[in-house]
Order: sequence, then structure tokens, then C-alpha cells
Amino acid sequence: MSNDIWVVGELRGSEPSPWTLELVSGASALAAENGGHVTVLIPEGSDAGALERHGAETVVSIAGAAEQPPVEVTVAAARELLATERPRLTLFPDSLCGRDAASQVAAALELSFVSACERITLSENSAIRSCFRGQLSATLDLPAGAAIATVCEHTFQARETREAGHAERRSVEPQSDGRVVVTDTVAPDPEALGLQEADVLASGGLGVGGPAGFELLERLARLVGGTTSASRAAVDQGWVPRSKQVGQTGVSVTPRVYFACGISGALQHMVGIRGAGKVVALNTDQAAPIMQEADLAAVGDAAEVLPLLLNELDNGGTS
Repeated sequence: MSNDIWVVGELRGSEPSPWTLELVSGASALAAENGGHVTVLIPEGSDAGALERHGAETVVSIAGAAEQPPVEVTVAAARELLATERPRLTLFPDSLCGRDAASQVAAALELSFVSACERITLSENSAIRSCFRGQLSATLDLPAGAAIATVCEHTFQARETREAGHAERRSVEPQSDGRVVVTDTVAPDPEALGLQEADVLASGGLGVGGPAGFELLERLARLVGGTTSASRAAVDQGWVPRSKQVGQTGVSVTPRVYFACGISGALQHMVGIRGAGKVVALNTDQAAPIMQEADLAAVGDAAEVLPLLLNELDNGGTS
């Protein structure tokens, strides 16, 4: 078995996502330490040059998947290639789709699988991940054989280390079983801040009461130069799209300020905000877990407090 490393990448629009570029840079650094080769598997139409500049030595395009394909297409392509290539390590983003695809591929090929890695050391055959709301770290043994891992965002730093134009280009056309058919794709507002880019997040849970509560949060976000996000409970209610979900099964965020309104602070949500600078919590239950973790906590009903806060901000804090 080789010391090669594969990255199964994702797109943002027609470009490799920033998370993917981080993984390619990390894979390049790991491969340099262990004498391996870096290959990236990604939907066709993406910017292969960006992948090359970040360390990809081979770029394999998934034919017929010019936009982010259904997970089953990525799984089919990865299964087909990894069954014969057998790299030392295959990295997926620890995103919703990444975890889904990685676990399916690992099960199908009977490979070891570790998720939510925050550090990988091949020389020591180990991976590190956080647990207990980021208060502790667990060290996991990677087997000597092939393994699959999902990697948390910002684990590696995206760096351009070489010129484009030298990577080998290949293509794969996986056979889909047709269980999932994409009928429409809704692109996000190009002017809206992404959850990872926002300096301030105004986030809501069940306690905001519904879509009207999120309208108040949107006003708050505009006034403070940020964007909105939500807990899984609010997303499951259909109040906001799943792309807004923060937490272990959503997006991990690192804003300077995180407003948590009507969010109880379940473990899965707290894992997603452990990188936040300051947490401001608003909840009717002063014993809610997030109230104990917040830098500033206020007891109150979001439907009553948010209009008062918005009025203060609208008036420049002079009312």
C-alpha cells in the first residue's frame, strides 16, 4: 500500500470550496512528510488550477456532475476509485454531505473511519478530535492500512505552494443507481455573508417563536453587520433553510460575536460555536446550558426583548 493521500472535495458554486482547498493543502503537507502523492476527486467543471496551486498532483473529475452532485454520485465515484487505488488516507470535509459520503464509502470498502478530526499525524498513526464541548481532546489510533477521515474546517490552512498546469487530469463516470434525482438547484444569495465568513451571527432557536422571530434576527444582523443562523430545532421546523444550521450536524462557526436567541444550548449546538469569540445569550430559562456558557446572558422572551434591542440600535442607543 502507498502513502498516497486522496481528498474528496466539494464545490461552492463552480469553484472548489475553501474547505476543500484547506484539505488539499493539508494533504500536501502530510504527503510531503511521508513521501506520498496527492489526488483530488471533485465534480467536473471546477477550477483544477486552484487545486494544483494548493498541492494537488492529480485531479480526477466526476463526469456529468458540474454542480455539487447527490451524495450517491460522490459515493459511487469514490468507491470505484478507492477500491483499486487504496491510498493510505482519504480526507472528506466534515460537512453534512462529507460525513454522509465518507461513512458510506468506508462501510462499502470495509475501511477504518474517523470523523471530525482536528489533527492528523501519519508518522504516529493518530488523529485528534474534540469532545465534551471542546473541553477535552481524544486521540484515536489510525490503522496501518487504508483509512478514511472527515476533517473539521480550519484544521489546515489553505496555502498556494506551486504553479498550476502540472497536475495529471483524469475523469471518472460513476454508475448511479438513480435513487436520487436532482430536479432543481437553488443558489444562495451571492451578496449574503456565509456563516464562516460572518463577523457577527444572530442565531435563533425554538424560543424565537417562528418565522416572525427570524425576521427580527435578520434586522438585528443587518444592523450589526452580520448574518443569521439557527439551531437544528429551528431548521427542523422549516423556519430557515438547512444551510443556516449551526452545530455538530450543521456548520461550525467562528464569529467575533454570536447572539444566541431562544437556543437552549444542547451539546451538538455548543460544539459548533466553540470557536466563537463572545457568546451573548437570550433565553427565558436562566438554567439553560447556553446561559451557563455565555459571556453575557439575559433572561427574557425574544419576542419582547429583540424589538427593544432593535429600537435602541435604530436610535443609536440614545432612547
